[in-house]
Amino acid sequence: MQSNYNTKKKLLQGFLALVCATITNLALAAPPNTTYIGLDIGGSRSGIDTAKAFSELSIMPGSTFSEDDNAKLAGRIYAGIQVNDYIAPEFGYTLLSSTGFHVTQPNGVTTAGSIKQQAFDLVLVGTAPLEYFDLYAKAGGVILNNIAKYNDQHVNEWKYGFKFGVGINTEIDNVRLKLGWDRIQKTGVSRNINFVYVGASYYFFTLG
Repeated sequence: MQSNYNTKKKLLQGFLALVCATITNLALAAPPNTTYIGLDIGGSRSGIDTAKAFSELSIMPGSTFSEDDNAKLAGRIYAGIQVNDYIAPEFGYTLLSSTGFHVTQPNGVTTAGSIKQQAFDLVLVGTAPLEYFDLYAKAGGVILNNIAKYNDQHVNEWKYGFKFGVGINTEIDNVRLKLGWDRIQKTGVSRNINFVYVGASYYFFTLG
């Protein structure tokens, strides 16, 4: 148990060290006052990988597995550096709502379980400026924390994964309003996570 905890701790520390080093290097190379912060709010759809749930949570063979409605509220906070009009590295944290599931054993007894998720990501955002709005796409790495519970079984895992997304935004003074979609590829006991959102980011310099 202590060994697993130390592994997770080192994994997270390594990721955060990479984030800090990357942002520091880009900040030194970029012009002053090019940072921004933002908040995205929307709905996420995720779930638990059935095959891995049976093995990781020691679910009785022959049981049937069903999930609750897994469209839930989610939010992401982030900060980035607009290196130029087209490129920005961005570090974010996403909190996803708990998703419930039910397992019916061969004897007819039904038991509830749940999975909670949060993610840290480091992505590169590319923007294509157009006349009335901008298109953007992002891709990068993510560390996903899956916390699954069922009966007396408990899984708390930190996994590396891949994230990408697309969206559109428009500018009003120092603010960008956006509509977008992100996906975190399935990793560990989690299935693919889709996040559709509206958001706003504030830039500490004049856009345009």
